[in-house]
Amino acid sequence: MRQRLWIVTEVFHPDETATAYIVTRIANKLSEKYNVNVICGPVSSSGNDDGSLIKDINIYRSNHFNYNKDGIYRRTLRFICISVILSFKLLWWSRRNDKVFITTNPAPLVLFIALIKCIRHFELCLLVHDIFPENVVPAGIIKSERSLYFRMQRRLFDWAYTKSDKIVTIGRDMKERVIQKINNSNSSSQVTVIPNWADSNMFISEMMPESTQLVIQYAGNLGRVQGLMDFLTLFHEAECHNVVFSIWGSGAIRKELENYCSNIHPDNIMLNGSFSRGQQKDILRQADICLIILAEGMYGLGVPSKSYNIMAAGKPVLYIGPKGSEIWRVVEDNGIGYCFEPHDKQAIINFIGHLSVSDREKLAKMGKKAQNLASKFYTEDIVLSQFMDFV
Repeated sequence: MRQRLWIVTEVFHPDETATAYIVTRIANKLSEKYNVNVICGPVSSSGNDDGSLIKDINIYRSNHFNYNKDGIYRRTLRFICISVILSFKLLWWSRRNDKVFITTNPAPLVLFIALIKCIRHFELCLLVHDIFPENVVPAGIIKSERSLYFRMQRRLFDWAYTKSDKIVTIGRDMKERVIQKINNSNSSSQVTVIPNWADSNMFISEMMPESTQLVIQYAGNLGRVQGLMDFLTLFHEAECHNVVFSIWGSGAIRKELENYCSNIHPDNIMLNGSFSRGQQKDILRQADICLIILAEGMYGLGVPSKSYNIMAAGKPVLYIGPKGSEIWRVVEDNGIGYCFEPHDKQAIINFIGHLSVSDREKLAKMGKKAQNLASKFYTEDIVLSQFMDFV
């Protein structure tokens, strides 16, 4: 009989969020090795309910607290409540010889599962997508790491991380941060790097956009840690009418972006709507270069999953984020785009100001290198085989 593996996650198939997509693929792969059982929250978005993805997986879904999570206080309450419910189910069903696999979203789940491990003594594997509470400081939710509230939260979560037998990070910079978190204890946790991957259908033949203007595109979450408002301001200051900035997505700062655009009435900024995973390929076709941006202070705290689809689609990367972070290293080491630190504002303005349609062929060559890199290191089969070996 195969060993039982519990996967505890807020979101799962058929949701189309990045976390749901990634965890579902991992669960499907691990079902070849384990008896996989998934404890998850309610379906929050409709997607393609492909039954082949869950044919060997038992799903135990909780439909409690399925309400709107807009607003920080409402979202925090929901995260705590859903974490309590999912954790209680694991406490009730899990046993000593089981394995448990969780992600860092929602953050309270990490604490509760660590407590349950002290009771059930199962083997715990933690997949780190972002690091709480460190990630809320760049987002402006907590003003300072010196505050008593932050220091208490960090101490609790540092302890929770030490309870994991195995920890998977999605970037080398993130691995450094995790090791710092567990370094002050006698933790024997194994820490490794397994990146995210590109969707298989994103590997398309490169087609240059037909626009008479060069297109910088951002497609993804319009959140606070992306620092997108800062880039929008710099783009406007560059006054480059040969370049269009096209924005796709939804999120916390959507309204702020709309207000900014309504005030300045730009003719080269396109604020588009949200998009489904199935539309991503067609949207990427429209870009000459794709923007990936992380706010100052986000070193080791997150790796944008869209990076790998951008590479697979044969698009070069304009990365603005902490120097030496995972995507910075990938872009710089392989010559597949351009990197700037968030505070280097004049250099960013100068770069945008000197772009033109004549750069399209050079960018396309960078994009081809990016696609080759993705096919060599960041395909689903390659990455999931690493999970099979480690978990």
